[in-house]
Amino acid sequence: MADESAMKKEEEREKFAAALCFIEEVTTKCDEVQKRVLAEILSQNAETEYLKRHELKGATDRETFKNKVPVVKYEDIQPDIQRIASGDFSPILCSQPISEFLTSSGTSAGERKLMPTIAEEMDRRQLLYSLLMPVMSLYMPELDKGKALYFLFIKAETKTPGGLVARPVLTSYYKSTHFKNRPFDPYNVYTSPNEAILCPDSFQSMYAQMICGLYDRLQVNRVGAVFASGLLRAIRFLQLHYRDLCHDISSGFLSQRITDPALRARMAKIMRPDPDLAGFVERECREEKWEGIIRRVWPHTKYLEVIVTGAMAQYIPTLDYYSGGLPKVCTMYASSECFFGLNLKPLSDPSEVCYTMLPNMGYFEFIPLDGLAHLTQDSMSRLVDLADVEVGKEYELVITTRAGLYRYRVGDVLYVTGFHNSTPQFKFVRRKNVLLSIDSDKTDELELQKAIENASALLRPFNTSIVEYTSYADTKTIPGHYVIYWELLIKDSMNGPGQDVLDRCCLEMEEALNSVYRQCRVADRSIGPLEIRVVKTGTFEELMDYAISRGASINQYKVPRCVSVMPIAELLDSRVVSAHFSPSMPHWSPERRESVLVEILSQNAEHEDLKRHRLKGATDGETFENKVPVVNFETTQPYIQWIPRGYFSSALYAQPISKFLTRDAQEQSTAVPVVNYEDVQPYIQRIAHGDFSPILCSQPISEFLVHAGVRQRKSPICSIHKDRNKTPRGLMARPLIASYYKSPHFKNRPFDPYNSFTSPDEAILCPDVFQPIYVHMISGLYDRIAVLRLGSTFPSGLLSDCFKPNTPTFAMTYQLEP
Repeated sequence: MADESAMKKEEEREKFAAALCFIEEVTTKCDEVQKRVLAEILSQNAETEYLKRHELKGATDRETFKNKVPVVKYEDIQPDIQRIASGDFSPILCSQPISEFLTSSGTSAGERKLMPTIAEEMDRRQLLYSLLMPVMSLYMPELDKGKALYFLFIKAETKTPGGLVARPVLTSYYKSTHFKNRPFDPYNVYTSPNEAILCPDSFQSMYAQMICGLYDRLQVNRVGAVFASGLLRAIRFLQLHYRDLCHDISSGFLSQRITDPALRARMAKIMRPDPDLAGFVERECREEKWEGIIRRVWPHTKYLEVIVTGAMAQYIPTLDYYSGGLPKVCTMYASSECFFGLNLKPLSDPSEVCYTMLPNMGYFEFIPLDGLAHLTQDSMSRLVDLADVEVGKEYELVITTRAGLYRYRVGDVLYVTGFHNSTPQFKFVRRKNVLLSIDSDKTDELELQKAIENASALLRPFNTSIVEYTSYADTKTIPGHYVIYWELLIKDSMNGPGQDVLDRCCLEMEEALNSVYRQCRVADRSIGPLEIRVVKTGTFEELMDYAISRGASINQYKVPRCVSVMPIAELLDSRVVSAHFSPSMPHWSPERRESVLVEILSQNAEHEDLKRHRLKGATDGETFENKVPVVNFETTQPYIQWIPRGYFSSALYAQPISKFLTRDAQEQSTAVPVVNYEDVQPYIQRIAHGDFSPILCSQPISEFLVHAGVRQRKSPICSIHKDRNKTPRGLMARPLIASYYKSPHFKNRPFDPYNSFTSPDEAILCPDVFQPIYVHMISGLYDRIAVLRLGSTFPSGLLSDCFKPNTPTFAMTYQLEP
């Protein structure tokens, strides 16, 4: 028996040594492995419709690939994905059959994105999982001497119109034979049985997993969940249900609330009466001393295994409170699109966590965030390869996978911290364009604005409107929830909206948010009810005071749509007059909306082309295919030509046509690209540093006009509020308005009876904030009978009372000489 145990130990050592050797090998040959992976992908998928469309013609080299294949977002490939989802199994994106869709936490048009995957990708994901414990064992010995209490769950899945399963990547893994039939591994023994993990009801699953974890409390050597929010949800579950759990442990009989047949059958083999354990757990929980509860209940826990990077970093203080400061381990970096890499220093502080990309997992490129935010045909070939990224720079990740994603923008922003051998290591910075996130949800500004607009409609019957708003992801509660701050203008105080109306506003906002948010609310219970906090009139003026005191421009200040700085959140909370919560759950169904075809036909049922083909409002695929012919450009050209001639009826589309996109390749290659600031910034910086050659303009650059936008993680060229800042080589940098008011065009303007101002130039040109508004107001009062119009650059400037000299933010006093 001893010999058998020693043999198994030796086998484990050899397996771990082989895994570590593999990591060293692929990271040493990073660029070589990347070239090989790309060649394999392109060779394997050479006959796909997508690569043929881009005229790759069987080429497998990087240069041709980068020159021919565009960088895309989900919306660019969505038509191809919808064809597959609807049952077209021809080789559109991938030569191998698409086995299922992995649903992303990101959304498009409110629905989860569908990421194609193939059967062999499961092997690649399993490979990455197999590398985690060999790395962890370098830092934490004897993990084979206990069990892992991991709170793991599956989520709802559905089928596409073509019959393919669509589900989250972890649900796919937990339901796979790789997981369910995994061989015994002493380093990966879970307290939770498969039946508990695979139970679709989140309450029953959590209840069973918690009971199993309590039974094995002295064997548990690590506690975890996928996200930090998930582990905190488990602790909250213990707080709410410890009496029921203890009753079941004491009696040895499982609660009747657990109704899943497979789970009840499995738990019947685990349940046993243990009054001592039940008494211990009840004493620990009854005293309501939750600090360090993880260490007390599971005393041999060595670390927490949870994701605490990106948006999950907000949960670190709460995890420290419940765990007594146990190490927090982030093991791997993965997404629905692709598994990327692993953390080779798992015990590093959460703020220092970085992931080493494994070059065999896919082909990776990177968009430098200081230069290529908007891509042109020319710049597509200039994306940076994995081995060529630079330490200290931020990039957006672009991937090419074996399952049919080509140069796909994932949306993750990564910061290069260093290299392991020749392979870069990245810190996850953020998801692009995400405003609010509690769990796997991601809400952007447009979605929030839409939700606000929907809710504001409920206020109109009460002659009430929203003056301003901002938001905050409150993670102090478990589960966390969205907080929306509203300042209201109630025009009839006797008929203002009551508690019930504002509660319904909360629900109306939730109904307008994307399906991932609503799934987290309804099915996963990982997000709490949305809260609206109504603040006092003038609160957002105080918020502007604070921003101006920190150097913001009064002319260009805009209310932040999400706050994360504690002084601002505290200021808002100190002005709250009432708080309101969503009274019920928003609507959510695991079924995806029907195919995009249904949406298109419903939306455009009245347009002339569909009427001509006598579709008569039908939205099913069979009627569509039988009635509507396949056309080319020449067929639709007569109708397209009506539109630029001013014929704006629904000739082709129910909504107004906003612009035309040309498709001629030669025309595209010669057209001037559309760019944003990051694209031209290198040229602007050259001018700012004294390069006066004709870089952007044949005439000399006279000055810089400072824009209100500030690039992420960078400072603007100068402080916008002050007008005496210059670039390193002496060019003035100031806001547009300041430039105009200081120009001879304004100061020496001739008398114009149509543009006679009450304010003298000296008041307008005074650099102080308080003094000019004081003189503006006095001058305006003297001329009150002559005043025909009032104005300011922005409405906030006309409404603002931020110029009070005794406001706490400024703490200034002024006295006008008599």
